[in-house]
Amino acid sequence: MKVAELGLELYETNKLPEIMRRLKDDPSDYFKTANEIMATNNQLLSKAKEASQLWFSTLPSSDVSIKPYAPHEGGRGSYEGATGDNPAYFRISLNNPEKQSKGSNEILTFHEAYPGHHLQLGIEKDIVGLHPLTKITFIGSYSEGWARYSEQLAEEMNLYESKSALIRRGAWPARGLVVDPGLHLKAWTKEQAIAYMMKATRSEDTALNTYRRVIIWPAQLTSYDVEGEEIKALRQAAKEVLGDKFDIRVFHSKILENGSVPLSALRTTINRWIENNRDINDL
Repeated sequence: MKVAELGLELYETNKLPEIMRRLKDDPSDYFKTANEIMATNNQLLSKAKEASQLWFSTLPSSDVSIKPYAPHEGGRGSYEGATGDNPAYFRISLNNPEKQSKGSNEILTFHEAYPGHHLQLGIEKDIVGLHPLTKITFIGSYSEGWARYSEQLAEEMNLYESKSALIRRGAWPARGLVVDPGLHLKAWTKEQAIAYMMKATRSEDTALNTYRRVIIWPAQLTSYDVEGEEIKALRQAAKEVLGDKFDIRVFHSKILENGSVPLSALRTTINRWIENNRDINDL
């Protein structure tokens, strides 16, 4: 459903600013206790992992578990890949439950764990024979693009349990493509950038932190949606050419089979796969 439709259903308005205001003030979208956060994340993680079996031919051999930040640590949520004997972790915050949105938490879980970062990076860790350069390089746009794509994929997999998550997801994606060039190319002021982000689910504190991130790390925020949109475009192109022969599990395997690669290399891989599998009568 579109954000406007969800707004009408939940808050009897289809105006984005009013939807976001009502969502921000909706007590049902916030946790009550740290235990509730842990229980919810464990349930979502288990659900997403099980559902991934229907959408992927291969899953990581390593598992991922939830590890809350220690009191002296800060963070909203992140992924820590397995290293040596250490398992992979999905890091979450248990601080201030009453200020943590359930909808945002769902998006974060699917972005960081399944079908997002852990699935992609866990599979990459299992690949034998990758070029030695992969040990010293990291294509951030590929990894973040996959995780952004996974946020939408999770919706197709019926993983989201709250409509607030669908509103927040629908209101934000691709806006990083606006904020970054707005600041670096269009000379937006700090106030313009923060106001723009606050119109699309970001709280003032989150918008301020995002602003700081963008000014010291140009183009990083744009990488999420540039690569995420490319994966969606390649998927659509494959479906149009292959028709009934298109298998989402095979497509995902082709996207993930070489680990983190530049966008141009990914496009070449998928285009070659499409050409090799199209009906000879279409040539």
